[in-house]
Amino acid sequence: MGQDVHPRQAKAWLLVLLLLGQEAQAAAKGFGANASAEELRPVFAQPNAAVALAGRRLQVALGADWQWPVTSSMRFVTVTQGGEDVPTEGTDMVQVVSSLNYNEIIISTNDVATPIGAEHTAPAVKLVQGVADRTRCQGNTFDMPVGVAIPDSGDPIAGEMGITNGALLLTNSGNTLSKNQVNIIFMHGGQYKLCYTPDGTFGGNDGSEVNNNIVLTMIQVFGISSNCRGSDGCLRDERWECWFGYKGESVQNCEFNFQYDGGRVGWGIEVGQRSRITWTPPYGADTVDPGGAVLYNPQACASAAPDQTMFDVPTGVSVYMDVSTQSTATMPAVQSTHSSAFTTAACYCPNYNAERGAHCTNADAAQCCDSFAEFIQQFGVIYFWTIRICDYDHYTTCTPNPPTSYRYMRVLPQQKFTLRIDCPPGGGCFATDENRVKFIGQVASNDRPSWDANAGCRTYLQENFAAVWPSTTDSRALSGGNSRDYKAWRSKQVKLNLSLKRAIDVCYSNADSGNPNSWFKVGSIQTSDAFAFASQSIASGQVSAPIPTIKYVGHPGSVTLYGGMMGAGTLPSPFESNMYSGKALLNILSFDRELQYGVGAAQKTLMEHYSYDQARPLDFQTQMDRECQKENYSPTLVTGPSSKQAAKTYIANPDINSANTITQYMSFSGPDRDQDMTVKLAGVVAVCYCGMVSAQDECESSSFWLYAGLMTIQGPEGGRSFIFPTNVVVKFDLKGWGFSQDDRLRIIPATSQCSANNNDPDSDLGFKVGCPAVDGTGCRQATAQESIMTSVMTSTSVGIYIDRVDIQQSSSVLRFTADISQHLGSDPDFGYDIITLNLDRIMVNSNDINTVTAIERFEANKLAGVYEFQDTFNPGPIQTFQVGHRVVQLPDAQQMMIPQGWVSTDEFPFTVVPFSFVDQQGHWIRRNKLETNEEIKGTTAASNLKLCWGIKSEGLNKFYHEAGTVNFEDPPPMVSAVVSLTTKMQEAVAPVVIAFKTTASRSEYSTPTGQTMLMLRFLDVSTKLEPYYFAQEQGLRGVYRVPPYQEVTQAQQRQHVCGKIFLEFWSNHPEGFPMPVGCHYTQKLSDVPAQGSSNFFREFYITFGEGNGLRQDVEYHIVLNAKIMSFTSGEPLVDIYAMCAGFTGCARPYQVFEIGSAVVSRGTMVPATMADPQFASDGFLIQRSNPLDGVLNLSNLNILQIRLRGEAALRGIVKESLIRMYMWPLTAWNVGTGSCSAECIPFHFNTKRCSGLVGCGSEEVVAGSGRRNIVKITLPTEMDTIDQTTTHTIKISGLTLPVQGFFPTNFGVQLTKPDDTAPFYIHATGMIMKVPDAGSTTGRIVISDRSGYGPMPFRSDVGNVLYFRLKLGATLWNVGRSNAAFLTIGLPNGYGACSVAGAGAPARDLKVFLQKTGGYVDNNRGVLAVSTDDGDWANSNIKTCTYELHANNQAIYAGMVFYVAVTVVNPVNPLPKTDPENQLTIKLSSLGAYDPEGIAEPAPYDMPEVPFISLAEEKSLGQDYWAGNPAIINTLSEELVQPSSFARSCCGPNYDTRRSEDFLRIFFFTSTYIGQNGYVVFDAPSGFDFGASCTSRDLAERYYAFVGQFESRLYRLKNMGSCVGKRYPTTETTYNRARLQVGGIIDAPLYYGFELRVLYPTTYDTTQHENWFLWLLDSNAYVLEGSQTTMRFNKFKDPAQTSFFDKSWGMYEEIGPTIPVQVLSDGAAAPRPTSLTNVNTEVVFYPITFAVDIDTSLRISAPVGFKWDVDPNSFFRRTNGAFAFCQGMLGL
Repeated sequence: MGQDVHPRQAKAWLLVLLLLGQEAQAAAKGFGANASAEELRPVFAQPNAAVALAGRRLQVALGADWQWPVTSSMRFVTVTQGGEDVPTEGTDMVQVVSSLNYNEIIISTNDVATPIGAEHTAPAVKLVQGVADRTRCQGNTFDMPVGVAIPDSGDPIAGEMGITNGALLLTNSGNTLSKNQVNIIFMHGGQYKLCYTPDGTFGGNDGSEVNNNIVLTMIQVFGISSNCRGSDGCLRDERWECWFGYKGESVQNCEFNFQYDGGRVGWGIEVGQRSRITWTPPYGADTVDPGGAVLYNPQACASAAPDQTMFDVPTGVSVYMDVSTQSTATMPAVQSTHSSAFTTAACYCPNYNAERGAHCTNADAAQCCDSFAEFIQQFGVIYFWTIRICDYDHYTTCTPNPPTSYRYMRVLPQQKFTLRIDCPPGGGCFATDENRVKFIGQVASNDRPSWDANAGCRTYLQENFAAVWPSTTDSRALSGGNSRDYKAWRSKQVKLNLSLKRAIDVCYSNADSGNPNSWFKVGSIQTSDAFAFASQSIASGQVSAPIPTIKYVGHPGSVTLYGGMMGAGTLPSPFESNMYSGKALLNILSFDRELQYGVGAAQKTLMEHYSYDQARPLDFQTQMDRECQKENYSPTLVTGPSSKQAAKTYIANPDINSANTITQYMSFSGPDRDQDMTVKLAGVVAVCYCGMVSAQDECESSSFWLYAGLMTIQGPEGGRSFIFPTNVVVKFDLKGWGFSQDDRLRIIPATSQCSANNNDPDSDLGFKVGCPAVDGTGCRQATAQESIMTSVMTSTSVGIYIDRVDIQQSSSVLRFTADISQHLGSDPDFGYDIITLNLDRIMVNSNDINTVTAIERFEANKLAGVYEFQDTFNPGPIQTFQVGHRVVQLPDAQQMMIPQGWVSTDEFPFTVVPFSFVDQQGHWIRRNKLETNEEIKGTTAASNLKLCWGIKSEGLNKFYHEAGTVNFEDPPPMVSAVVSLTTKMQEAVAPVVIAFKTTASRSEYSTPTGQTMLMLRFLDVSTKLEPYYFAQEQGLRGVYRVPPYQEVTQAQQRQHVCGKIFLEFWSNHPEGFPMPVGCHYTQKLSDVPAQGSSNFFREFYITFGEGNGLRQDVEYHIVLNAKIMSFTSGEPLVDIYAMCAGFTGCARPYQVFEIGSAVVSRGTMVPATMADPQFASDGFLIQRSNPLDGVLNLSNLNILQIRLRGEAALRGIVKESLIRMYMWPLTAWNVGTGSCSAECIPFHFNTKRCSGLVGCGSEEVVAGSGRRNIVKITLPTEMDTIDQTTTHTIKISGLTLPVQGFFPTNFGVQLTKPDDTAPFYIHATGMIMKVPDAGSTTGRIVISDRSGYGPMPFRSDVGNVLYFRLKLGATLWNVGRSNAAFLTIGLPNGYGACSVAGAGAPARDLKVFLQKTGGYVDNNRGVLAVSTDDGDWANSNIKTCTYELHANNQAIYAGMVFYVAVTVVNPVNPLPKTDPENQLTIKLSSLGAYDPEGIAEPAPYDMPEVPFISLAEEKSLGQDYWAGNPAIINTLSEELVQPSSFARSCCGPNYDTRRSEDFLRIFFFTSTYIGQNGYVVFDAPSGFDFGASCTSRDLAERYYAFVGQFESRLYRLKNMGSCVGKRYPTTETTYNRARLQVGGIIDAPLYYGFELRVLYPTTYDTTQHENWFLWLLDSNAYVLEGSQTTMRFNKFKDPAQTSFFDKSWGMYEEIGPTIPVQVLSDGAAAPRPTSLTNVNTEVVFYPITFAVDIDTSLRISAPVGFKWDVDPNSFFRRTNGAFAFCQGMLGL
């Protein structure tokens, strides 16, 4: 092989030569050892190839061994259109272009000294493969076809040297062989040679064959080659089968691939500098000549530019496509506007430059293949197939031109259709009936090119089961006819048994269908995206009346599907489908109403079972198909198709006489379309459909049922029982589905039916509507046709809109413009609220709803939760049906999640959120709650009235369903109720006391879970008793009449409104009168009288918060100002209703626990006349008061001295007149039953008398109350008349003062004649005040959180929350000024800023609110309002928490208990509870009623500061509940908890499998001296149980061993005593807190350790890695030190690692298998201690396996004595087939 051959090359050659044989060895010799891969490829690419050898000189003499001259060359000449000769020549190789006509060939020896010779008598050549040797020249065969020339007319002319014309004879001219004026056309690209014969025979068996030879010059033909060999020009007719979908959908990649591996088998390509493909204009339509012959109208390559009207050629993309042996070319997609089959020629530019008329070179490559004229090689015909989906009636036209013709992009599942395959012109279809069609499942291989042997249509021999023909024998056996225009399968139609949005591919065979290679894909068919619903059973205007689609509960209707829809433009309609033809069955499932899953209390609806109320998975259709396939009929849901048998009655059948009748209305109303059905339960229903119906009218298989869609059956859930009190204005609220503003309610008699009188029954008459009435307008008696208006919550009604939608795959988030959590939420019985969105406000891709596409509109329907009946678009108006969205609350109060997601698709593509709203305001409606106005008042007790629900439509009210029953009941009476006066003078404005006592057995007071109310109805404010309030008129503050038309609604109620109206509240309960949430009142009201006139009444409401209402068997007094008019003793003046606040918090809305009819205790009298005694101005003047303000502080001087002044003459005050002083606060004073001491001091300017006994006694304002709050003075018998000049003074001393205090106030005084008539009432001039007695004002801290003193009790903590319980000994009230009333809580020294926590309300789960006695919470839960109207804590500062009562008359009443949550900054140093400096104080500041004119901001009066409860009081009140001060504690460090076992208990309450108990090892380090008899409190997470009596013990002895002076020593807890289990919080079910008393000293700073036995819970939760805490308490059980965060399992864990598994330990879910452990040796015979080797030991744990997937950490515990290497790099982790391993790093 030559001396320069590298040994490795030689070996390689040897291997190849041995494999390839003798011819290859010869070739290798010729190329040499250093031949390149490119040189060798032609040889070794073909197994039998041989390469002609070079190197020998041409021998003149012929013979078996003569060789072609090595110097020879070959030339071909073509002529340009201009007549210029263009040669191409070469010695070793000549390059030519396929399909170009060369008219001359010259072969020359290139050596004049070597003539060819005379022996070459008839030289001739033929074309052979370039790898042929001379043996291929020994036969007279011609197997290399050549190209043909296409004349302007006539048949194609074959080129020379091909199959048609055979060998080309040459002329011998010495040293040249030539021939001109010939047609040499190379058809296939590739490399070729010429076989030469000297005698023109190539055979003849005459012995001359040995003289044949191979011309050495290789002919490189640029062009495409195929495996066609049968005829010259056959390449032009090669078929390329491509297809495209209707309107540009499902376009196949029409691909040209000539690669050796993966390309079209038998095809190749010889490329030059340029290699490109293009196409021609489309073929013309086939025609038929007079003789009946079909004439094609093809287009020739290079004759015209490629057509661009039928293809979607992107801008900037060339129509000339590069292709090579390494790359493919793909035709552009067919234009979506093109809809019929067509044909083009496939054209190739064989490296050709038409301008030069020659092949391209490097020099002109840029100008090569850039014009259609250069694409001269036609390498086949491209047939573009398409299919049509047609109805039976319209298959011949099958164009989108309704109503005469239809062509669809989708088919209905399980419905017949006519398939039509359009034939491309130019021979696309054969004119025979041998064609066949088959449907195959859609897989990726189906889209391989038709020539690909692995194309699905070739490999899938059987038809997919989803294609259902009339008979199983019809599959792949039916012809589409013999037409050349189209093939149609109509006489026997197919239907696709597929669900929605499923696709199947269509394969076609022109003939020879048994040959797999005859099949190719012609299109895809997809089922409809969604079923369309119609509004009625048939089109309007027909003979029979249509049946409406079911929409309302209890209202008969039908279900009708709608077909025959086509999308506008290039996109399909979401409901695109053919028309219905054939039978179908229906089933209706309850989606969110009937409980179908689970048992007992765990039963759920279908929606709840799959959490469809939170998310709709991407396979929702598939999941719902499976639900339908269960064939669960529900007789309780529907009257109609309620069973498999009953469903037959409602079968849908377009025509019982013809199976091929088509219709748009597929009505499930029976064969005659006259059967209606009724859904008996409101709710969302799922419609199930089966179109595969047997001859017995049954679904052929349960697996054939499909889910068709959801639909809301509008109406109430029914079954409600309303029990309303009479004479209370109430409203109805209903839960249900699909409510709207058009809904109506009607109350009918118990014996009537909602369906009576054609769904228009007569109303009951025993109630009023339009209440309350103002000025006698409204509140009238119901009529026989009374329909009650309703309302639903809307975005407009609450002023909150949707401004954004954030979409996900299976759910989306609606963002609202404000906090929506107060309006939308969930109900424990009903579930999440349901809303729909206003479709008209939705914009899709910035387009409004009127300009969007059909698909965009459907997506907007999904967002709205409102869908449209598709038969109502033309002529309109569009009718809709609801589905709605359940809305799920999210942590962000402005967000709600809906169970509807979106994924970008070809039909609905998007990269950002496609939805927005007009003006950024999406409107919504809550559909599941319906309300009436609060306008209904029962006047007569009645039972079991019926409440009918209906709809107002087209001006008519129709009632379809019984929503429930209505009972009007007279409430039970109170024990007592009385109105007590402070004066009997008519027309006086004075305080009155409304006193009542609740019934001892009225347990209903304890049941409310929401707000309650006390309603005071003043029965006659016109002529009897009219409440007044504190206000400002014309710049003057005072007590005024409440304007008749003024009202404060319940929504506007505030605490300061109480302060305007009510002077005092009192209760005999230790917790006092409950602090109201607020008060409100109505206008003056007057019902429309049945006859005559009606007096005005007015209602005042006091609202109480949850857990803070009235109680049974308790006395209550309410004091307010009122105008006293004319009435007699015993008249009822006020009705008192103790009741629930509307629908909140009671099982019975508006429940009245009891009613008190408060009668007046005494009658009134005509006031004093001009002849009766009267006080003059300042006629009752308080003396001995502070001269600066006129206020007498009774705490400093208990003497009440009054100067009396009367009017002149007959109106003077005479002897023995009676003076009654009504001591304010009325509920505070009780002067006792004994006589008081009074004396008269006569007028000192003259000798007027005032001597003798001054009567001084006491009376009760409220008779029988025992509270003697009236001081009655009887003037002496020896007294001169008191007038304007004679003023006597009465001195009263020794009054029993009240325990409560009060800020400056005056009081009422009544003067009567000696016979106690002619009353004259005034207010005293001057004011009195009193400091509360000790203990009246109290403060406590509520024990909260683990330490008892808030969640952050540690020194320097910022943001600790404390709860204060406060009870004031004096009423704080703002008279109407700024800076007039304050409540100040003082904090100990060291505290930082104080601020209110949130709104200041205490947490509901505090232990003090969980303690109950007799069903009642022991402690009232009053909440002080924080608002701009009432008051706030804005004036709080360092060490002070200050609440300012605002100038709107805000009040905090004496004796009321209320709570405040504050946030404080703790001192930087510990502050034990026993520190004398650790004291909190309360200070009250107010002007009271002191309101001086001319002083802008008088300073309020301060009551002395009082401390919170003492430590002794703590213990007597309950140290577990209350504290007088908080402890500021130290932080424990290095506390650890470690178990010895990790296995949970199992399972159930009886631990059926194992009861897992363990002694936990607990370690801690102290920094605070605890002392003797202290406590260690240990908290475990929920579920762990130490038992009521817990068990502690020392650790193993080795833990306490002395290990050296440089190592910390661990100490035992000495004298461990009683261990008591407790629950934290108190609602916990297990004893998860252990309180261990330690008799010995707990010192500091020391390490301690002990063990505590615990029972493990039966369930594992990741939260169990937290909530491990340790607290150290002194002997008083006061906390001194504790855990600031959960105790760690491993103290070396970085605190920055906060994942749950980084904190503490968790239990095993299961006991896993034993994991083998291998301890590796360090080289010695056995592992040795590291202390000896200074080398760590490696340990292998393998295999680690789990029975279930686990998302947690992996923890490996070593035996005692081993320590893990802290270097994480020492831990190596490997997996065996797992996808992921633990994320933590451990080292050994």
